Amino acid sequence: MNYKIVERPETVMTGIMRRLSGSPGERHDQEADFYISTREQQYALQWLSRDYETSVLAADNCADDGFDCYIGAFLSDRTRGDLIYDFGEEGIKKYKNLTVPAGTYIVCETERMKFPTEVFLDLRKDMVSELLPTLGYQLRRAPELEITHWYWSDDEKENEDVKNKRYIEVWLPVEKV
Repeated sequence: MNYKIVERPETVMTGIMRRLSGSPGERHDQEADFYISTREQQYALQWLSRDYETSVLAADNCADDGFDCYIGAFLSDRTRGDLIYDFGEEGIKKYKNLTVPAGTYIVCETERMKFPTEVFLDLRKDMVSELLPTLGYQLRRAPELEITHWYWSDDEKENEDVKNKRYIEVWLPVEKV
């Protein structure tokens, strides 16, 4: 399994949050519903971030009863500060800021394929059960990140080739055992 160990600075993610039940490894159906039901807010965040081919998901506050799932983007401080002007008092209530603390992350990527969302949970499970113990790391209390690269093209013929280059980066927060 290819991986890299990265020191990530503190960042703030702005997104839509929903509490999901179960563990982060058993969330596919709930996440799919969450993604489908919040498309409008996601598109607004992509527009604000000026990154139309990347989606960011964070899992935080994991407990036996579930976890907080965020779908969002990394916005500039200025853009985050301007949300009140862009959406007004009522509109801004749809979004929450999540501070992702500085720290060590182990990062792996799925294979390049049309729908990497179908395989990333298996990659995450392998990272936790095989890679972390081998390297002498354990999960630490911080948000897990999944950064999906959704490449596309307006050229219909080229689009099928481009779609097969999509992948997900799984960022697990870790500390030495």
